[in-house]
Amino acid sequence: MKILSLSWFALFITGVFSYEQGNNRPSPGFQPLEINIELAQDIRMDSIYVYFINPLKGESVVDSVVAFKAAKSGLFKYRGWAKGGGQLIIRAKPAVEGKFKHKHLPITPAFYWQSQDRVHIRMTKRTVLPLTGNTMDDYVFTFSGAGSVKYMAREKILRARLNAEPSPASGVNQPYQDLLAPKVDAALKTLEELKPTLSDHYYHLLKADIIGWQAGRFRRLTGACENGLDSAVCLMFYRQNLHTAFDSAAMEIPPGQAALSFPYVNYLYEKLLFDSSLGQTEGSEPDYVSTIIKQYQGPLRERILLNLFLNHPPRADINLLYQQARPLISDPGYLMALDEATKTLPGMPLKELQLQDLTGKMVRLADLKGKVAFVDVWFSGCGACSAYYRNVLREAEEVLKDEKDIVFVSISTDSKRELWKRSVSSGKYSSASVVNLCTGGNEHPWVKYYNFESVPKMIIVNREGQIERIYGNGLADGINTTAALVSTLKKTQQAQ
Repeated sequence: MKILSLSWFALFITGVFSYEQGNNRPSPGFQPLEINIELAQDIRMDSIYVYFINPLKGESVVDSVVAFKAAKSGLFKYRGWAKGGGQLIIRAKPAVEGKFKHKHLPITPAFYWQSQDRVHIRMTKRTVLPLTGNTMDDYVFTFSGAGSVKYMAREKILRARLNAEPSPASGVNQPYQDLLAPKVDAALKTLEELKPTLSDHYYHLLKADIIGWQAGRFRRLTGACENGLDSAVCLMFYRQNLHTAFDSAAMEIPPGQAALSFPYVNYLYEKLLFDSSLGQTEGSEPDYVSTIIKQYQGPLRERILLNLFLNHPPRADINLLYQQARPLISDPGYLMALDEATKTLPGMPLKELQLQDLTGKMVRLADLKGKVAFVDVWFSGCGACSAYYRNVLREAEEVLKDEKDIVFVSISTDSKRELWKRSVSSGKYSSASVVNLCTGGNEHPWVKYYNFESVPKMIIVNREGQIERIYGNGLADGINTTAALVSTLKKTQQAQ
């Protein structure tokens, strides 16, 4: 049996997926998940995949991909084992030549799945024209089998939203008019028509999604008053538009289902940012944590707190914000996602590392506190690593050699210490004048913590032992030339 690794995503949905191979049995508690895709004769696809969606980041982020097996011409089957539920989307590689030939196109919208689903989805073309890449324009869907009602409901709701006409311009001299309200209204109306066929869980979850589609209106509101109108008029207008008829419908959604809807959580989050910004004085940071604690309870509170770190721009006090928020989150999946999202943010402490240098002396990164450190992570044989040292880093070390409070740290991920020593001696990756350390391979906890299996990686650490920035390669602005690197390090030195 092939088990797909889903990291903290698996904790959140309590789901792991596997192919059904031979007579192997899944772990206790796992149940079958079966999906058939039947394509009409005029739809040709080379291969089809099910993408399991990361529930904390929305439909654009996928945590695992599994191939369907071709049962016969036009029929593809997925047979797996699952525990829990979540969202998935079906993608395919077209068989015909054209601009989409080498891409995995979405051929369905995102659906909610549940273990024990046995769903058959039949797809026909809406027109004879070439594919547009828009699933709702390209295909008509029919659904059957156990669990298919929620798939059908979501497709009907999405189509009602797509087909609804936006509001016509009123001609009234207002700084903002929400033209998309009729689309949300049409989707809610369709949901109410489908309510008798849905469980309470999926009725509330789909309602949360529909309300959440309004998230963008807060950005539109912000831009609406950038035409020179009086700020007091705009502030009054903003206040009036913070609450709509749709918000009253949202009050009926239980916190448990609300927390599972990425669009709805994003809507509440954007609303929080927008509302907090109205009374914000220049140079101050709103107290988001206190506001969230006051307004929300249970899993919804935890989910919005997590969103502060998944989506909010880094703040100078990110470490303090993290220390405030983490004790308020109890869900294991949320906690793992929080720690994963924050560990590389500017302002977070650099994870401790203790290794022997070239002489065998034990060196701790914590001992460098009080100095600005430039950490270069590399391995022997890495062309980009040697090129960065040769073209940028070597000269920067020479320029800054008399700066007592700027230190260069070279960390090799070589698995063999003798190879590391030879590489340092060669002068291709580092020099004996800097702090040289070796992790002994990619499996070292520090390397795995930062996902530094792929190098080079560069880190600037401030005097407080906090991350200023982690760079994915040496081409990034601020470190891509000797002059830029020297300037960046001196700015960090002078900032504290």
